[in-house]
Amino acid sequence: MFYVLERIIVMSKFTKCLLLFVAVVVFNSCKTQPTAPAGTATIIGRVLLAQSYFQYTPAYGGINVTIEGTNFSGLTDDSGYYTINSVPTGTYNVLFSKSGYGDVRLFSMSVTGGGNAPVYFHPTQYNTYTMLYKIPNIVTSLREVEIKDTTLPTEEQITYLIAKGNISPGPLMNQLYGGIAVYVSHSSDVSNLLGHYATFFYDGELGLGYANYPIDTTTESFIFGIPQYNLTSAGFNSGDSIYVATYGAPLYNYPPGDYYDPAIQQNVLTSINQMHSAVIGARMP
Repeated sequence: MFYVLERIIVMSKFTKCLLLFVAVVVFNSCKTQPTAPAGTATIIGRVLLAQSYFQYTPAYGGINVTIEGTNFSGLTDDSGYYTINSVPTGTYNVLFSKSGYGDVRLFSMSVTGGGNAPVYFHPTQYNTYTMLYKIPNIVTSLREVEIKDTTLPTEEQITYLIAKGNISPGPLMNQLYGGIAVYVSHSSDVSNLLGHYATFFYDGELGLGYANYPIDTTTESFIFGIPQYNLTSAGFNSGDSIYVATYGAPLYNYPPGDYYDPAIQQNVLTSINQMHSAVIGARMP
């Protein structure tokens, strides 16, 4: 009888110790991973900096994360992580910015109260971080714009808009993954500002990218070609005037752009060199 009682006493002590251990674990867990109050959420995420595609440039600290239209904001640490506490339930646009880098905007990010709300660049894809590209020192000057038929070795004869100019510093192939962005418009005030272009085209190092006409990367000059059917798709018809301006740009992932704006249904470039070329016009055949 004593043996049985002793066993019960021992088990009772063990049970108390186990319950105490569980309580301590739960308490510490609550301390390290706080849950936001009901009706609010903790915004978490990560932002990286890059000179160009896959050319990361740590440390990643000092990036501003702003929930637009509110007083909520935060800064990244040197590893790129940020936390914004007590954000009310709702749908927000989020702005990421740092001097010397292009901005990124994420639209219609949903925040649900009572927990954490991660903000991802591609919420439905594998990327779990946002990336800001460094504004390059590449400056372009545009010499000539012409529209003509040309034949490439791999294609039938196609009409191209061909933009020719110079790059500084050059040649482009010596720049670390540099590229060229070409903006086109029906108006002579063409630029990268929203509302001042019909569309843009982009090409990166060694002629890889959007355009189907080769870029000359071996000198300080460039040749950038845009097929006429791409211009027609952008709303340029026979006899229309078309105005062109060029910018130096980093090498982006495809499709190029710092973010996608659903209002204009286009990717937006903000990390291009703001010193654009002179504007030159031509007429669609």
